[in-house]
Amino acid sequence: MEIQHVTEKHLYQQRLQLINKQKSKQDLVVLQQKHKDEMKATDMKLVLQLDQKVSDQQVVLEKAGVPGFFVTNNPLDVKVQ
Repeated sequence: MEIQHVTEKHLYQQRLQLINKQKSKQDLVVLQQKHKDEMKATDMKLVLQLDQKVSDQQVVLEKAGVPGFFVTNNPLDVKVQ
């Protein structure tokens, strides 16, 4: 009877280890997705700040009378400027 009890306990421990391993993997996937989402949000904020900086510079250069500068969001016009 003792051998059966020890065997059952050992098998139960193996099962718990597998459950914990799977939970750790799920937690890692969730953490990776959260990291990805945070990076995307941060990148979007940075792009908006850069776009604002470009717009501010366009205003200053247009007011200074620099030829070819005007406020635009058109990527081709921005590249030419």
